[in-house]
Amino acid sequence: MIDNGGNGHHAIPPYLRSLGVETLILGNRGQGAIEAIAASGLKEVPGITGSADEAAELFARGELKPNFEAKCNHHGEHHN
Repeated sequence: MIDNGGNGHHAIPPYLRSLGVETLILGNRGQGAIEAIAASGLKEVPGITGSADEAAELFARGELKPNFEAKCNHHGEHHN
């Protein structure tokens, strides 16, 4: 785990890229995040739920299945 460097939503992908991250394993993401991830050159494995450790193990074995339909579409509401 690493700190977000004090960055907000759209600044996190380029920050992570600057640290050598190549792929993000994540759950739902909004259109802004999709664009920021793509612009930073990161690969993504979206739609993942459950244990982060289990997801990382599946990813390392090449068995983690993305769900590119997983999107956050509740903008206008507050994130808590």
